Amino acid sequence: MKEIIIKNLTAKDDKFACAFADKVILESKETDEWYEYFDDFASLLDHPKSLVRNRALYILAANAQWDEDNHFDAILDEYLAHVTDEKPITARQCVKALAQVGLAKPQYIPMILSALHDADLSKYKDSMRPLIEKDMAETEKVLTDFLRRTPRIETCRLLLREIQETDGKDIFDCWMQDEDVSRYMCWKASCDIAETRSFVRYELSQIKNEKWYRWIIVLKETGKIIGTCLVFYNEEDDESHWDISYNLGKKYWGNGYITEAMKAVMRFAETALGMEECVTVYAKVNTSSANVLHKLGFIDEAEIPYECSGGDMITEGILCRYEKNI
Repeated sequence: MKEIIIKNLTAKDDKFACAFADKVILESKETDEWYEYFDDFASLLDHPKSLVRNRALYILAANAQWDEDNHFDAILDEYLAHVTDEKPITARQCVKALAQVGLAKPQYIPMILSALHDADLSKYKDSMRPLIEKDMAETEKVLTDFLRRTPRIETCRLLLREIQETDGKDIFDCWMQDEDVSRYMCWKASCDIAETRSFVRYELSQIKNEKWYRWIIVLKETGKIIGTCLVFYNEEDDESHWDISYNLGKKYWGNGYITEAMKAVMRFAETALGMEECVTVYAKVNTSSANVLHKLGFIDEAEIPYECSGGDMITEGILCRYEKNI
């Protein structure tokens, strides 16, 4: 089969080859059936014919969404090299396709943006250079706008998504009215659903804040909202730093859901936001939260006062720190 695929994509009949490539690209948007040939498509990136390189660039971009095995890691540098391909039309196709790659794999966005910023376009004719620059500006806008929104993240059991205006009742029922959940949190439980709706409105106002990323945690098996998590840049402390927070409905405690969700969030923060360090505080008596943080790689540093339950209680807290690649 792979021999047929390569033969079709490199056929002398360009009309036939383009039609075949269009079919692969279209189907790759809906199904992962072509992903098993990822390495074969990648082998065409250095093909001497620019039209073949164009096809490979777009097919690989369409399959980026299925790349759970991270094959793209091995070819990313080669892919980005085509930003300044010898053929300006291929450079344009690469720049356009990179928008799709970045949306599928946000961890690549910093590298993609860097490649676009550093690209030397001086070798192209004056008639082509503005067109490539325009493509670059459009791709950069797509990717930077994406980073200003909270991306959907999937784990084995969970879906992490943006908060929605209709989530208020489920949030209230799951944790906002539960004192057992709020006991060691900075917020205070309330039986007034209007306060939950106010929380939702505030979070909606922060969706495009590039220093504030709030997710609603949904259990895939049931489609039910089970909690929330947050990574944000804390500028209220003396030392500004990235920080995290999370809540989980009481009926879902003890299943490892928060650890699973936060591992994915930390990975996003490192790769897409450039987070190299994160500092947070938890109540010393809250051993469950301590266990989560230690599993994530946080190390306890100092005991400090800690306000919880909306400031009604001050208890001993533990300041802990996470460092990338520690």
